Amino acid sequence: MSAFATKYRSAYFLAILATLLLVGSTQVFIQRSLEEKSADAYLINISGRQRMLSQRILQQVFQCHLPTTMNCDQASITQLFEEWRNTNRFIVNHPNVRTEVEQSLDLRVMLAELQERINTANALTRHAATLNEDELALLHDNQMTFLSTMDKVVRQLEEASSAKLERLAFIEMMLALLTILVIALEVMLIFRPIIQRLIAQNAALQTSQQLIKQYTYVASSDLRQPIRNIVKSILQLRPSLSQKGVSLPDRTSLEAIEQNALKAQAISRDLVTYTEVMTKAPDIKTVDFWELLNGLVQRMEEHIHQVRGTVNIGNIPRKVKVDNKQFQLLWQHLLQNALQYHQASVPPQVTITGHQDETHWHFRITDNGRGISPAEQENLFVLFRRVQSPDSTQGTGLGLPLVKQIVARHGGDISIESTVNAGTTIRIEIPRQVTATKLRAIKAVVEANEASTPASKAQ
Repeated sequence: MSAFATKYRSAYFLAILATLLLVGSTQVFIQRSLEEKSADAYLINISGRQRMLSQRILQQVFQCHLPTTMNCDQASITQLFEEWRNTNRFIVNHPNVRTEVEQSLDLRVMLAELQERINTANALTRHAATLNEDELALLHDNQMTFLSTMDKVVRQLEEASSAKLERLAFIEMMLALLTILVIALEVMLIFRPIIQRLIAQNAALQTSQQLIKQYTYVASSDLRQPIRNIVKSILQLRPSLSQKGVSLPDRTSLEAIEQNALKAQAISRDLVTYTEVMTKAPDIKTVDFWELLNGLVQRMEEHIHQVRGTVNIGNIPRKVKVDNKQFQLLWQHLLQNALQYHQASVPPQVTITGHQDETHWHFRITDNGRGISPAEQENLFVLFRRVQSPDSTQGTGLGLPLVKQIVARHGGDISIESTVNAGTTIRIEIPRQVTATKLRAIKAVVEANEASTPASKAQ
């Protein structure tokens, strides 16, 4: 781990922990505020029911003394009274009320007054039908006093609740401000240096990529002409050297020079192609895959005939959305490899199939060639890593890396299955819709680096 990472690692985790604690504390206080509001609403609802019960008791007692009343329902009055008394007990025993009672002498006095009024009503309502006028007046005054005292209790509870909620709101606001302050400090003291370091590393990486691309261009483009000149000179020397009677060792050396020059020329050509793929975003269009494959097979017909091979095209998706030029390069390299690395005594047979589902196009190319050992499969897509061959048919080491880059530029995946002397199967998956975000990202990288290459400046 670098000194930079070690320096900020502890501070980063402490800052995240502090932020989480502050956010968690704020959430706890918000939850407490909601619970307080819910409890207050419930108490107000219960007190309203208690007022209603008090009035109904008085009403039913007075109905017992009306001249038109034929029957006084004492059981109903008793039931209403018990509900009234139980409701009052619920209010008195509520945790919020008990907390306020401990802090307020006035509230204790008012609750005692409510209990006294309930006791007085209890004594009077037991014999509702036999109450005289003075007792009825006393019950009326008792219930009115109860209602008045209950109003005072509710107001005091509401005031206490409002004060408590204001304190909670203040604490929540302070915690929120502290959280914002901590996040701001994190951004300034921790994340800002990290971001600046990442920006600097990204700039250095882009510079390295530009240098690599410049080197690749020089190696692949500027060296092509000298290589062509070497090959041309060898071809011109051949007739004159054969007339002078060149010895066998010299002729062998000349052929080796020619073969190496031709291979260098092939590597240079493939490097140009690889660089073009790496520096240009894919131009996604609808392509007739059937016509693309048939065109490739026709152009490679002479080579297929030389190796006595066959290429079979099975069921494949007809219309695909890809970069036409890059997709042709992809299948050209896959076909060349499948035909080139065949077993000496077995004519190569290549089969291409495919299908599509809701999200991807799936392609498969299978051959009956030499196969690839597990050890070599790990390096198949690494630049200049060639498959070992018993003859001189080794490639440039750029074909499969180029194929992988094309697949990656289309947002797809490639995998390989192979057994020595039993053939190889390569599977490719291409998404049917490459996201616009990914295409923009590829184009942004290309545009940022394109101006730095000698090719673009020359154009």
